[in-house]
Order: sequence, then structure tokens, then C-alpha cells
Amino acid sequence: MRAAAFALALVAGTCTAAEPWSATDTALEVAALTSLTIDFHQTLQIHQQYAAGRERGESNFLLGTHPSESKIRNYFVASSLIQFAVAHSLSGGARTCFLSGVLGLELVVTQRNKEIGLSYRF
Repeated sequence: MRAAAFALALVAGTCTAAEPWSATDTALEVAALTSLTIDFHQTLQIHQQYAAGRERGESNFLLGTHPSESKIRNYFVASSLIQFAVAHSLSGGARTCFLSGVLGLELVVTQRNKEIGLSYRF
């Protein structure tokens, strides 16, 4: 929870954007947050499968092999807030590049998770 509070403070400290967001940046932000949400649900599935006796571990070294639900939740809340704060503080091409990188990484992670049997239905 401390990480989430820190992330919220970070976001509050960057309330003024470097410049207005383009339509492309807004679409990239929505897609990045959507993919982070999918990753969050897939990570919860890993936790639930491990709790049910299936040996499967998380590969994100920041979370550890078998994180608790609260650690997973706090990590993704903090990640989302920090990601938004960084994007908000950047301008022009730097923001677009950053958001494209976040989205690209999350698409690779969620696709790999899908390939090992984790779902992402809404």
C-alpha cells in the first residue's frame, strides 16, 4: 500500500503536462492501461493456480515467484500510476515513444501469458 501511496503522490506532483496530449498519445495511454489490466488479471491467475496446487510462478522479479494478491494489486496500481505520471511529464515524441514502449512490452508479456494458458476475457 505504501507503494501505491507513493505513486499517487508522484502523480499529484506532475499535474501539469509538459504539453497537451495528442489523439495518438491518448489512444496509446488507453491501450497501455488496458494491457496492464490484462497483465494484472493474468498475474492473479498465476497466483490462484499456485494456491490450487499447480506449480506455476511469476516471472516478474519485482513481484517474486509467488506474490500475494495484495502485492500483485499494489504493484499494478503503482505501475499504472507511475506510468501515467511519466507519460504526463513528457512531451511530443518522447511521450509517444514511451507509451509505445510500454504498450509493446505489455503486448509481448500478455501474449506470452496467453500462450502458456492464461486468459484475458472481459
